[in-house]
Amino acid sequence: MALPRLPAANRHDPGREEVRSVGLPPLCARSSNSWKFVRFRPFNMLAVPEALHVRERMPKLTVKQLRLSDVFQDMARLELRHRPGSKAGRVIVLAAQGRRARALARGAPGRDPDSIYLDDATRYRLGLSSGEQVEFEITPGGFWDELMWGWQSTNAVTRIGTRLAVLSVALGVLGLILGIVALLVTFVHG
Repeated sequence: MALPRLPAANRHDPGREEVRSVGLPPLCARSSNSWKFVRFRPFNMLAVPEALHVRERMPKLTVKQLRLSDVFQDMARLELRHRPGSKAGRVIVLAAQGRRARALARGAPGRDPDSIYLDDATRYRLGLSSGEQVEFEITPGGFWDELMWGWQSTNAVTRIGTRLAVLSVALGVLGLILGIVALLVTFVHG
């Protein structure tokens, strides 16, 4: 089934195409010079409720150090045009040089628009150093990415809160199962 094409949102960038998905997100997207295959993640539909998926050429950004107040927050500060479909405060997945890292998307007002500001922990996960110019693949994170971002966070408050939430859900499911078993035993032997 062919997907309907929409006109490019930015007339100055003929390589950018918008693909409207029918039911499932597209498994591949066409850039101006090649096809890029996109890994299907079912939880992505929870993170990006719109049926519009925008794929762009991978931006080449200069890696820079975050300010001291933003360190250990697992965030990436970059312009909105480099992270389509991901508003500020959402988890994004950064891929560069064969490595992946999850970060919280934030804007970069008053900063270099062609740079990405990362803290030490995120740069270490990606194997990058400050001052490098790297091609990034930036995708919106889904439910699993948000959960893993919280689980692996360098900020202790976020990490402990996420782990307690997962433990609470697991204990709730265990309690539900034990309650159903107790009801079944009561009705069968009752």
